Amino acid sequence: MWHVDHLHAFHQDGSLRDIYVQDAGIDAWEKFLAFVRSRTFGLSYTRDGDPSHLPSTATQALADISHAHPLAIDLGGVALHCHFFTADEIELDVHPREVTSRSAVVKVLKFMEDLGKFLDQDVILTEENTPDHVWFRYSAREGGVRFERTV
Repeated sequence: MWHVDHLHAFHQDGSLRDIYVQDAGIDAWEKFLAFVRSRTFGLSYTRDGDPSHLPSTATQALADISHAHPLAIDLGGVALHCHFFTADEIELDVHPREVTSRSAVVKVLKFMEDLGKFLDQDVILTEENTPDHVWFRYSAREGGVRFERTV
């Protein structure tokens, strides 16, 4: 099981931390959207910086390659930003400046665990743009989030 004492995973070094679901596919994306819509998260979606409606399907969101259109997920003081870059991988980022307390770490790790259970897939938290440098991993096979420093 994870320990909230691993706050150092969110040290402020000018980079973000990424949350990935690798080998996702369109079905996982559709489940992801169902997951975030079914929770009490605050959601905001923008298209080229302007507030917009979240597309009804992941296929529509992923097809919009000519615009910046992130989905912000508010975990209660910690914002995750989902980017619809590719169908193969679900990617979210979090800024370490928002994860400065044990309760904030719990929110991020709980999100990872709940998402992993919902998708029945592994979910990792890594250094920015470095999926091989894992800080935490939710294992669908083993259950639970574990600290896994591979940086």
